[in-house]
Amino acid sequence: HNPLFSGEESSPESGSDASAGWMILKDVSSPGTSLDVGVQLSDGDGSVPLLSLGLMCRHGWRVGGSLNPGGMRVVTREFKHRSVSLLQDARGGPATAAHIEILGNEAVMQDVIRVAAGRLDELDDIIHSDIDRIAAAVDL
Repeated sequence: HNPLFSGEESSPESGSDASAGWMILKDVSSPGTSLDVGVQLSDGDGSVPLLSLGLMCRHGWRVGGSLNPGGMRVVTREFKHRSVSLLQDARGGPATAAHIEILGNEAVMQDVIRVAAGRLDELDDIIHSDIDRIAAAVDL
């Protein structure tokens, strides 16, 4: 039983989406942990958890695995989030790594240009997180 979710159908009167079939219990928190108002916080990009962002790139699609039968090279590049003041740049600046704003990250754009130019040999893995340890614990 997961204490965060209710299996009961929500109703329009409750203010929840009735089509979801579940709702977050906002009164569930655990002081001193990353469980706050019914949401389990974790590393990631602010909206997608690290496991969802990196599991397949670091584990599932690696050469030799059954999920990459063509043996395509997989490069994983993580970018640290370095935003500037909202007054300086509403989108976070040239080194932001937030979920959508990363599209304006100068290093990401340089990588896109390298890929478009066929200079794939210039791209290697850059890992700042704990994704390798986390991915190794998942049995695919």
